Amino acid sequence: MKHLIYLIAILAVCFSSCTQQNQKAKEKEMKAQEKEVAAPQAPASPWQLLINSVEQHLTSEQLFGITILDNDLKEVLGDKIHDLKKDWNVISPVNRSNNIFSISGCRQNNCPESLWVIYADIADNIVNVYHFEKNNLTIYKGKELIQLTPSMQETLNTMKQNARVTEKTTKII
Repeated sequence: MKHLIYLIAILAVCFSSCTQQNQKAKEKEMKAQEKEVAAPQAPASPWQLLINSVEQHLTSEQLFGITILDNDLKEVLGDKIHDLKKDWNVISPVNRSNNIFSISGCRQNNCPESLWVIYADIADNIVNVYHFEKNNLTIYKGKELIQLTPSMQETLNTMKQNARVTEKTTKII
């Protein structure tokens, strides 16, 4: 009978030891998995929504929800940001040529009175805003004027021609 008690005690110790080892192994495995999940990932570009929206129409909320763009617009336009947001009704899809994006919007049902064109060079983080108002053009350049691609320049020239804008009625701020 003593032997049986010793045998049961030895088996209990062995079983307990094996259970503890299995539990420690599981804990190590869970910690390793947590480290894998918590591994830092490369941050997405702050311009990602714009990049993903080429040839699509963005709502005002989506466009001005791009924090980096909204901040740059506030910096470039100052108090005029309120006019832009008030007038903004998207009329063009997002266009891209190299790293330059463009999108235009105007006062609903009255584009000739107030047309806005935003150019964003995401490589150099430069934003320019062109505001066509009646026969005048105001260019808000911010850091510097973006060197537009030939196709974008051609589109801009057509807009200037349609708005009857001349060099005399253009000012750069």
